[in-house]
Amino acid sequence: MGDIGLWEVNNATFLPDSRLLMSGTGDQDKEDASEEIALVVFDLEALEIRSRTILDAPIGPLFSIDGKHVLAFYEYPRLLDIESGSVILSWPEILTDKTNSSISFLDHSAKIAVDPINRRFAVANEESLTIATFL
Repeated sequence: MGDIGLWEVNNATFLPDSRLLMSGTGDQDKEDASEEIALVVFDLEALEIRSRTILDAPIGPLFSIDGKHVLAFYEYPRLLDIESGSVILSWPEILTDKTNSSISFLDHSAKIAVDPINRRFAVANEESLTIATFL
């Protein structure tokens, strides 16, 4: 794939129109293995980076909602604008966990289900099941 805009990919989700959204650290093109966190949109047909946005915190597992929004679940759910990386909605009262990669030694206690068509998600843990709707 060539340069994907990240040194290490932590999470990814497919977007419409043959695009892949990834979060991770560093910058492959600059051979930078730093802890700088970024959100990258990569075009799978053109094999090029469409956008790269610096983030101020990990965002965890990603679930595409449409071509402009993604749900992220690091510590608690957030609806993000893909282009800017900004948080549109957040649910800090719905606790998930600090999983930020499929390679993790954390207890994956939160179970997540996303229904992008009906604009809702569910988070289950040992104590509760919460269903939230958005937009």
